[in-house]
Amino acid sequence: MEDYFSLLGMPRQPWLDLDRLKERFFELSRRSHPDRFHNSPAETKQAATQEYTQLNRAYQCLSETKARLHHLIELESGQTPTVVQQSPEEAMDLFLEVGSLCQKLDQFLAEKQRLTSPLLKARHFEKGIEWVPKVKELQTAIQNQQSETLEELQTINRYWEEAPPPGSPGRLEALPLRQLETLYRRYSYLARWAQQLQDRLLQLTS
Repeated sequence: MEDYFSLLGMPRQPWLDLDRLKERFFELSRRSHPDRFHNSPAETKQAATQEYTQLNRAYQCLSETKARLHHLIELESGQTPTVVQQSPEEAMDLFLEVGSLCQKLDQFLAEKQRLTSPLLKARHFEKGIEWVPKVKELQTAIQNQQSETLEELQTINRYWEEAPPPGSPGRLEALPLRQLETLYRRYSYLARWAQQLQDRLLQLTS
């Protein structure tokens, strides 16, 4: 498996400085950007394109928290993170609120699709706007929990900083992989709920 942390010259750890990650990506990608090899032989252009594509893939992965944690867990454990269907216990109240609101919004939006009269559509749109504050309230609650999760990730970075190098004996024992998986699952659920709310918000306001 390709180690995207190593490819971009970044420390293999849960939390990264995204500004430094972006700088590193631009620094490396400039060297292999296809435009620099416009007049080069076909093999050289192909190699540059492949390298640029791989760097871009690595950057996209590491710059997104959920993808980065998934990749890190796979690198460290050699296994794909387990999928747990039940929502994290600490976020259960929020999950119930999001689920209830989404159900009500889906019913409301289904009614919108059945309307044909411009007047009724206009009135329905006005009613839809009344839902917006509640959606944004839950979005803020999700963002707060995401921020807390990111703070926890930054806190456990020290275990990776102090652990033996990758491939060394005792590295796995030094890393809190179970805690990392818990944070990964929590962040994954929060990201999913945030997207569900955003999708419905766009439908309400369009």
